[in-house]
Amino acid sequence: MDSPQNPLDALRRVKIDSRVVEDFRPVAESLEWRLSEAHWKVSGTQGFIEDSVPYASTSGGALAQAAAEVLLANCHEHPPDGPVVVLELCAGTGLFARAFVDAFRGLCQHAGAEFHQQLVYYVTDGSPATLAQWKDLGLFADSAIVAGSGDARRPRRWETDNGPVELAGIRAVFCNYGFDSLPAAIVRRGAAGPEELCVRTVLSADLERVRQAGSPALEELRTMAAATDLVLRSVQSALEPEVAFLPCRHPYRFLDEALERYGGAPRLILNYGAMESISELASMLVSAGFILFSDYGVVDVNAPLSHTTPQQFGVTTAVGLHFPILADFARAIGAELVDPNTSPPSKLHSRLLLLQESAATRARFLRLFHSAEWRAARDRAQAQARSGALSEAQATYEAVLAAYPNDWSILGEVAEFVIRRANDYGAGLVLAQSALALNPWFSTWLWNVYGDAHYGLQQYHEAVSAYRVAESLAPNDVRTQVNLSYAHSALEDYETALLAIAKGFAHDNGGEYHERLQEKQQQILGALRGRRAEAEKAGERRRQRLQAG
Repeated sequence: MDSPQNPLDALRRVKIDSRVVEDFRPVAESLEWRLSEAHWKVSGTQGFIEDSVPYASTSGGALAQAAAEVLLANCHEHPPDGPVVVLELCAGTGLFARAFVDAFRGLCQHAGAEFHQQLVYYVTDGSPATLAQWKDLGLFADSAIVAGSGDARRPRRWETDNGPVELAGIRAVFCNYGFDSLPAAIVRRGAAGPEELCVRTVLSADLERVRQAGSPALEELRTMAAATDLVLRSVQSALEPEVAFLPCRHPYRFLDEALERYGGAPRLILNYGAMESISELASMLVSAGFILFSDYGVVDVNAPLSHTTPQQFGVTTAVGLHFPILADFARAIGAELVDPNTSPPSKLHSRLLLLQESAATRARFLRLFHSAEWRAARDRAQAQARSGALSEAQATYEAVLAAYPNDWSILGEVAEFVIRRANDYGAGLVLAQSALALNPWFSTWLWNVYGDAHYGLQQYHEAVSAYRVAESLAPNDVRTQVNLSYAHSALEDYETALLAIAKGFAHDNGGEYHERLQEKQQQILGALRGRRAEAEKAGERRRQRLQAG
């Protein structure tokens, strides 16, 4: 046996090819973040329609009604002598704006006030595609709502159909699940100074995965990354992130203050984009004005590390808010961030920013948002239904619906309850129709519930029509394909039913509907075998009769 070579020399001769597509960058400058922003700009509301981005809790109607009550209290406390200007940032579907205007009008009329006649509501978003979709749908036609596009970090100037608008003298700002989409950093106190989480994008070392993804060559990937080419979404499975804490590249606003107070934590979310927006918005408010925003994030400074990382919603990326740091920031700019201390705790946290003491406005906010009654009551009804206490669930839902009759998500949930738990398809149909009158545009779930009511009434053609609308909104929605297979099967259109099953199997990535699809497939195949057997028997009877003749 020859003398062994020096193992260290052998290792040194190994050449590892670079797989780096894009080198380390801060979270909000990384390829994944930039692709997310680019996706929003071209896809608009599609993420909401496909239910990959949550929105029902903020756009259903209950939150808008509560916000309208806060504004009404504010107007009574500080009567406006001119227009009541309201600005909504990152409006998404636009449903909050519609619900708010309707609720505010109704509240004013009930109170004998005329503030609604002074209302000018600017609904805004950073996605040109979203504004185009609003316009195509006629979402704000014949209303006091003005749609505008622009940057929430620079919220003074907006582009509208009538040209650019410079806003000032704002009475109220609303932002729901919006500040989390603005740039943020994940920071910590390092041995040599502040550090931030950075992300490097590399091509997977798994050659089979790269092949299956149909990934271009590395140099082409680098060119596409530099251009933030959305085609990269199609080869996402071939790309992998690598992370490291590196010295902060930018002098982020409020970084030193955050680390001084909370630097003992392993990592912190610094929502510098939200801070930039809030600071500018505060300078645009009238002295009695306020900012009311609802979002997810960290409320406990001892939150687990999993709460301080970027989150994926479909193909989009967001970073939750660090509410304690934002409260400190509000004080630093001469404002107060009011915490309703929601009970029971919720995943959606609401805050009210005030520039001056407004006792009545504060009190109304605390009363409405401390109990978060529209969420707590729904949670209670759902728990009652799961435990089989159906009469109690029905009574709870009645109370919720009486308080929030114009919340499409509540109406849809109650419709589903009476369809599935009470088998009252007629009542379910009425409830689903009422929900769709408020939101016919963005919910495949609602159209499926509406179709289910028709199906239960054995109105199969009408059920198919409803499911087809759902399919037009989200062609790859698996629940819709399951429902189409049932409805077409009931009409004995087995070929179309099997096509729906095949499409359902193709897109049921998580296997949630696999068993139901397989069961329906077997039922249809059994029915087809029965058809063939009957046809063969009929043919045999005919043959025998002809022979007998």
